[in-house]
Amino acid sequence: MTDSPLPHDDQLVTMVTVRDGHIFVASSTVLVSKSNSVALSIDTSIATPPEFSRGQDVTLLYASGDRVMRLKATIQETVAADRITLRPAGAPREGDRRDYRRADVRAGVYAVACDSSDLAEARAAQVGTDVDASQFAECDINLSGSGVQLPSTIDWASETLLDLRMKLPLPGDDVIRVLGRVVRTFPGDAEGHYTVAVRFAEIAESDQDRVVYTVFSRYFQSEGMDEDVMELTV
Repeated sequence: MTDSPLPHDDQLVTMVTVRDGHIFVASSTVLVSKSNSVALSIDTSIATPPEFSRGQDVTLLYASGDRVMRLKATIQETVAADRITLRPAGAPREGDRRDYRRADVRAGVYAVACDSSDLAEARAAQVGTDVDASQFAECDINLSGSGVQLPSTIDWASETLLDLRMKLPLPGDDVIRVLGRVVRTFPGDAEGHYTVAVRFAEIAESDQDRVVYTVFSRYFQSEGMDEDVMELTV
């Protein structure tokens, strides 16, 4: 791996661009990645793409190991409404802490402690266990690309491994499955309600992309075109 890796073919990335004062955030798949050209297919099930123009600035956010990379580029060609080719504007660089933005989201949540602390065993158990819709609790969570804070009636011990499933406000009924480790449980109120901070220990790339998309969409809706957003997108 190089110090500044480009996204690889078939990798899921989050695309962010601004045009006429409007922010567009989309989940996209890299079709072909070269040093001077990156071809993208945009997921139109999440968001309807605007009309793109040649030379329009775009920022791609994507994972490389445990890092978030940021690649600034310009639109080189619009092949179709959901397919564009980008020209990188310099080398990718590691994102800063602002790329782990957080957003308050209303979601359906299911969370239980795993029987095993081993990730492989816990993932196998998670995949093999169906959860009924009635077992999801509708609640307000604080979400980021690397973790979540959520309400709980259980005082979880630090490092407890959780089978965590979320229904985010996205098109379709897809459930995002995560294995998360408890970082901290904040003191509860008189009625025994706690707030638990969870770090994602294992999450599928496609699920993480949907999480990141949700976070950025909510963040931009609440913050608008502030200096922090502009620094990211131009």
